[in-house]
Amino acid sequence: MQDPKHVFEKEVQALNHAKAVLKEKNKSIEKLTKEYEILSKDYEKLLGDTRVITNISDRLQNRLNRANTELNKVNNDLQISSEEIKRKNEQLSNTIDELTKARISKKATTIVFMAAILLFFISEVFLEPIVDRFFQEDEFINIAIKGSIALLLKPIDYFVEWYLLQDAMQKSRKRNAS
Repeated sequence: MQDPKHVFEKEVQALNHAKAVLKEKNKSIEKLTKEYEILSKDYEKLLGDTRVITNISDRLQNRLNRANTELNKVNNDLQISSEEIKRKNEQLSNTIDELTKARISKKATTIVFMAAILLFFISEVFLEPIVDRFFQEDEFINIAIKGSIALLLKPIDYFVEWYLLQDAMQKSRKRNAS
């Protein structure tokens, strides 16, 4: 590539030559005609080069405009896709949370059911003989004790579910941290 200072060197020389001819004192018509002919040819060549450069510049500008339009379209498509991915990620995260809660709730219910069976056996094997010995004639106390044990199941269920959720969240945080 040419040095930008020397791009129009020939044209500058032609202009300086024409100015020098104008400054000359005793100019003949033949010399002025000859110089005018040289200046016309230089101008014609410069005009041709200018047209070529302008055509190339116009084509490059059109290509640049098309590329910018395409880039804007692709950028918009990427933005729409990014928003869609973000929305899908939120949906997926919510679904995973709901599935985790359902799984934990099922596990908690199983644990509480096992605890209920255990409490039933404890009440039948250990508590009922004690209640029968002290309150032989009062069946209401026996039912009240068993009812109290049954009512303990809901707080136990709540506590077990809360504990399992906390444990799952802690494991999730550790996975995300690593």
